[in-house]
Amino acid sequence: MLAVTGGKGGTGKTTTTLGLARALDGRTLAVDADWDLPDLHALAGVDRAWPDAPEGASGTGETDGTDGTGDPSDAVRSAGGGVSVLPAPPDAHERDGAAATLARVDAADADPT
Repeated sequence: MLAVTGGKGGTGKTTTTLGLARALDGRTLAVDADWDLPDLHALAGVDRAWPDAPEGASGTGETDGTDGTGDPSDAVRSAGGGVSVLPAPPDAHERDGAAATLARVDAADADPT
């Protein structure tokens, strides 16, 4: 597992994350854990839809996709070249939502097909 972190926006964390994921040889899951400005999905060209999120909730903070009713592996999207992306959930900015999501993510079970 690799983590790309930083305390300031605009420093290239998302670009570096996707670049590393593409450079690694084999099946790779890139997880967007940027709770403030999640945009790994946009850079990778995949949808940010999450299971059980109300229509139109993607990115708005209004979802039940992290309350136990949605499975994070259902949100994994193939970005091509062996890279899969788990977009940040729509309520990622809420601390409990982020913790609940991270507690349930199991990269070994994420199937990008």
